[in-house]
Amino acid sequence: MGVVFGRTSGDAARWMRYRGGTAGQLWIDRQGSGEFKHLLRLDGNLASPMWIGSRIYFLSDHEGHGNLYSCTPTGRGLKRHTHHEDYYVRFPSTDGKRIVYHAGADLHVYDPATDEARPIPVSIRSPRPERQRKFVAPTQNLEDFDLHPKGHSLAVTSRGGAWTFGLWDGGALRHGAPSEERHRLASWLPDGKRIVTVADLGGEECLVVQPADGRGRRRVVKGDLGRTLELAVAPAGADRVALTNHRQELLLVDLKARTVEVVDKSPAERLDGIAWSADGRYLAYAYATSEVLSHIKVLDTTSGRKREITRPEFRDGRPAFDPEGRYLYFISARVFDPVYDGLYFDLGFPRGSRPYLVPLRRDAVSPFAASTREPRGPEGAASDDAGKPDEKKKTKKVTIHFDGIEDRI
Repeated sequence: MGVVFGRTSGDAARWMRYRGGTAGQLWIDRQGSGEFKHLLRLDGNLASPMWIGSRIYFLSDHEGHGNLYSCTPTGRGLKRHTHHEDYYVRFPSTDGKRIVYHAGADLHVYDPATDEARPIPVSIRSPRPERQRKFVAPTQNLEDFDLHPKGHSLAVTSRGGAWTFGLWDGGALRHGAPSEERHRLASWLPDGKRIVTVADLGGEECLVVQPADGRGRRRVVKGDLGRTLELAVAPAGADRVALTNHRQELLLVDLKARTVEVVDKSPAERLDGIAWSADGRYLAYAYATSEVLSHIKVLDTTSGRKREITRPEFRDGRPAFDPEGRYLYFISARVFDPVYDGLYFDLGFPRGSRPYLVPLRRDAVSPFAASTREPRGPEGAASDDAGKPDEKKKTKKVTIHFDGIEDRI
């Protein structure tokens, strides 16, 4: 009795079009003597041999896609039986007469007698309790939220839906068609009457601008956005948003003109945070120069000029502008104070990250500078001369001059 088996013949779909030395092979012992030889040689992965009648059926992707083939025990008479060009034929099984397999998410059956393959309709009935209407707590699936410019309402996304509602007044209003489109990163526009979301309309991500009260038409802004990771709305000026995506790009989108512009791209890592100045002119973001180093940059959206606020010597991220334009805050991992681990004999840096700030105006002094400290009397009480400049000792102000930015933010 003959035997056929596959050698290094795992699931071919996981080794799509692999042609290396460990590609699947078929070996056969035609007489049952214990001596095996190659059944046939094809330029692709061979797997799942099944000996049915006078032919040997198997999977192969030597023509580009995984499909069901057969040949005689001598390796001749190669024939293709299925013609799937989208998904691989996977995990075939036989009862000795027919072959059942799946492609994509569908089951199929192939009958060698008729040389035909057809899909098997499968209907799964859900239990009645699972089909009944129920209420799901949105807090368990809350994705993000944004506060109204005047602070009286919220825009949130939960379970793929965008919602707006007052903090203590009325119910929540859902935006978009339920179960047909997914929304993310819902944010208020500066007028407080519209929101912008990232949606998957038509299968590609785009920006959707819609009235917060649900009345009126919505505007769709399409473009090559990529997979949006973070969205920041300009707080003033024209309707503009800044985006970061999975391609490590920083994009500016004009919602009115429907234009998308790539203004910067990191060569190493994704951008860690974006923030607008209060006047909507300057955009701060974290730019990675390597896998471990990043620094803060500021883009003047009027002139297009970019300047480095910090040096690429540490890992700086999550920038935020002071509302009055005095400082630029950020988080930085630059404290090298090693601490012994409590369980393992090793050193670590558990307190390596701290918040920092950079003064942006010429007249803005760092709140940590010595000149801002209140002088103390001999017994710890505030001195009568508190706040007065010391004529004998002059303290150098710590400021960073970013060309004209200090007079405009």
